[in-house]
Amino acid sequence: MNKNLIFIVIDNLRKDFIFKDTIGFKKFAENGTFLDQLITHAPETFLSVGTYFTGLYPYKHKSGINRFENILSIFDYLRDTHKFFMQAYHTPFGSSFTINEYEKYFGYIGEDKSRNTMGLNPDISPMLDFLNDHKNEQSLVYLHFFTLRCIEDLLNNRVDFLCEQGRILEIIVAYQETIMQVDRMLEQLWSIVKDNLDKYLIVITADHGESYKLFDNRILGDTGVAWALHNGSRYEESINIPMILCGLDIPKNKIIRKQIRQIDIFPTLAKILKFDICKKIDGEAIVLDDNEIVEKPIFICRTSETFKKTLRSPDGYKLIYDTDFVELYDLKGDPKETVNLAKAMPEKVNEMINEIDKFFSEADFTKRDIISKYSGWERLSDNWQKMKDRFYQLNVDNWRYKAEKYDNLIGVSSLQYIVDIANAMHLNKNSKILEIGIGTGIISKYLLNFTKDVSGIDISPTMLALTDKEIKTYLAFADVLPFSNDTFDVIFGRQIYHNLNGNLFKAVNEAKRVLKSDGKFIIAEFIPPNDKLVEEWVSLRINKETRVFNTFEEITNVFFDANFAHIITYRDVIRCASLNNWLDNWCESEKSRTEVKQRFVSASEEYKKAINYITLKNDILFDMHYGIISGIKQ
Repeated sequence: MNKNLIFIVIDNLRKDFIFKDTIGFKKFAENGTFLDQLITHAPETFLSVGTYFTGLYPYKHKSGINRFENILSIFDYLRDTHKFFMQAYHTPFGSSFTINEYEKYFGYIGEDKSRNTMGLNPDISPMLDFLNDHKNEQSLVYLHFFTLRCIEDLLNNRVDFLCEQGRILEIIVAYQETIMQVDRMLEQLWSIVKDNLDKYLIVITADHGESYKLFDNRILGDTGVAWALHNGSRYEESINIPMILCGLDIPKNKIIRKQIRQIDIFPTLAKILKFDICKKIDGEAIVLDDNEIVEKPIFICRTSETFKKTLRSPDGYKLIYDTDFVELYDLKGDPKETVNLAKAMPEKVNEMINEIDKFFSEADFTKRDIISKYSGWERLSDNWQKMKDRFYQLNVDNWRYKAEKYDNLIGVSSLQYIVDIANAMHLNKNSKILEIGIGTGIISKYLLNFTKDVSGIDISPTMLALTDKEIKTYLAFADVLPFSNDTFDVIFGRQIYHNLNGNLFKAVNEAKRVLKSDGKFIIAEFIPPNDKLVEEWVSLRINKETRVFNTFEEITNVFFDANFAHIITYRDVIRCASLNNWLDNWCESEKSRTEVKQRFVSASEEYKKAINYITLKNDILFDMHYGIISGIKQ
């Protein structure tokens, strides 16, 4: 008999809303089992869904950060026995497949089409057509609704503004309407599967819930996201997520009230679908019976270091703690978490902190939680309030998928280039340094050999998460620096100032403002091999970005325009750089990689000679020219 899996994730779904006036949700729940106390280990989409599909804690699989290596997901286990279909807003993830393999093996309908169908008034007809076309074959369907994250389209206003004005009812009405839109899709699915439930395992769940200020009596502060407070919240409305299991041998009209770890879902699915797990995982299969379930401590571990470590204990207590606060709640007596018992129960607090610390001591985290895309920003910036609206309107984390590979780039990691920049600084042990656009901090880490007072700013939390722990990092824009006048001895930026476009003059003057008198300002940039080849040099780039300057002379003029003194210029080349290294670690699209390589192959003979173009097997080697300019603040 066929054992088909339909796994539906509804982003932002709160448990307390799904049975209000719904039909589809109720149909599946009445004919299946509802998990009332399922707890996500990470209230963030990629990490949560990655745990569903691997049975591993988020800090191990790091879904959405790395391609899975030596990790098997449910897609890997079923790839030889099931036809796959995926409809999701995000690029497919969750297995060791490459993007090309996803396109080959999945019936994935593509991000653009999913973007349309996963918004308001979603359309799951492609999935229903797929089920109908493959009704005599085993299928794995993954469907991810982002509909609930579109409530601002209904409100025509930002949720945080409405919260501040106390207009909570409008938010809740819009939230309920988006749930009803999803519910109508579930009704359609029910009409397809209801007569063949013995052939399907249907999972309807959430990656995380949602927390709205005031409505939940929370004072969470601004996270910079109008509607998504889940990333910064460890309260029940964000981590206690609903799950309905229906079909196959699942008990009907049953509610499981014991607390269940999210890591236990994957092995439970494996047991129901009858495939063997051949690698060690963190979860254990459960029996869908309250009398059989042994509750275990649950760690919410999306964040690292001491940022909101959370433990939900089997005895009903829950601890959330950080360096500057501790919260203890009795979930059995106070399910709304209204009374903080931390001061009244210090022994219980210490007991749970010891348990959390033991767990987290074995966790492999980076400096800060890499996926802490929003929740950690306040801690990274001293001028958060000034920047929040600007961050709201700008996708600041385009580097998210490039961060892990960034240091592999020859142009980034070249010791020659790094040393040349450091030599231009003339440092001593008391030097105070600021790097603009620090990225992963590879240069600043080198500078720690000379001074321990190194700071860096960037607009990417993902990049900042990878910097050395000894470097002080701040989330900030180059033209709005969170520092006092006359603070630093040296300020520098590599491959950053050309991106600033209309903000260049302001950014340079901001650097000058926080630079001490007689302090040094440095810009390092890749440049054309000579000024005659500027246009061709620009045309060979991956993205035809609008650059403020291209030539060495244009960069130097920035220093003259800002009235820096003692301007010194230096240029050199990184010999025999690999084009494949650049493309493989920077360009995500195979199509773009092919196009860029073809442009290099078709370059003029004059250009090829200027960069010492060499063909080596399937690679192209060439010289990368760079320039370093420094000036002194008068």
